[in-house]
Amino acid sequence: MKKARVRIVAILLVMTTSLFGLTGCLGTTGSRTLTLEPKVTTPAIRTEGMLTVGVDSTRAPYAGYIKGNLVGIDVDIAAALAEQLGLQLKLVDIAGQDATELLESSAVDVVMDVEEDGVQLLQGTIIGPYLISGPALFTKVEGTTVPTIDLTTLSGSSIVAQDRSRSLGKVEDLIGSGTVTPVANLTEALETVNRGTATYAAADSIAGSYLAVQYTGLSCVRLLPDSSIGVYLGLEKTNTPLAEAVTTALRDIRDNGVLSVVISKWLGPVSATVVFSRQAIVALDSNSVGSLTGNGTGTGTGTGAEAGSETNTGAGLPGIQPPDTVRII
Repeated sequence: MKKARVRIVAILLVMTTSLFGLTGCLGTTGSRTLTLEPKVTTPAIRTEGMLTVGVDSTRAPYAGYIKGNLVGIDVDIAAALAEQLGLQLKLVDIAGQDATELLESSAVDVVMDVEEDGVQLLQGTIIGPYLISGPALFTKVEGTTVPTIDLTTLSGSSIVAQDRSRSLGKVEDLIGSGTVTPVANLTEALETVNRGTATYAAADSIAGSYLAVQYTGLSCVRLLPDSSIGVYLGLEKTNTPLAEAVTTALRDIRDNGVLSVVISKWLGPVSATVVFSRQAIVALDSNSVGSLTGNGTGTGTGTGAEAGSETNTGAGLPGIQPPDTVRII
């Protein structure tokens, strides 16, 4: 059997600010008394009344530790899903572990932050996408409206990106070699735009958005075409009852606005609008997933310190239909 891998990539190797040290991005949802009515029971879940979710603590801002507690986008989404399912939540740090083995041994019910490069190796079911990552453009924005960016005019703009990053290479693929000014790291790229020295920074949409919230008005404004990646939940391949329940729950927290609130909390309202997945929330056989083609999606190869060396297939952008192998529940 092929080994599964949750996307464990050091997206930010060189940074002057710790990802989980930013002021204003952190916080807890607080405590409250809930009357839970379970919508799924054993054996679909490993423990009666509880959803056990695996998160990767090396993947900020998806998950990481603050004062010994796991926090992050995936932690908040897992909590919302558990509440929607009428279950308590148990978090398990799965950093460096095999996703398929964890799911098949029932060590966890769900694995968060499975991206398509890893999904094709995962022997299981995936649900989503709930986020879209990949190379994107960042600029200063007034208000909360995402500006329209004409990619055909970029060649006349001042653009910076982390040296040897996938995002730098993607922009140069679009507008020509040597058109992007390389800088030492992602923090420097964002600070350059914040100072007004450059108009745009090219960076990973999720990592960049998380760092950008410390700068007033600096936001992710445009995913770059043919390079986007859907972020999914992973489940054991034969666990159809849980797949159906989680699919419904993920749709519900998307439709009732909870998912958008979580993403905005960590990434800011403008960036959240860009990376929020409007693709139908569906369950897929991970062994059947392939590349999507069309406006804003496709296959790209990334290298460099920002995104790591990998091949990423894109999915989930607005207006792109699910592939024929998707089972819509």
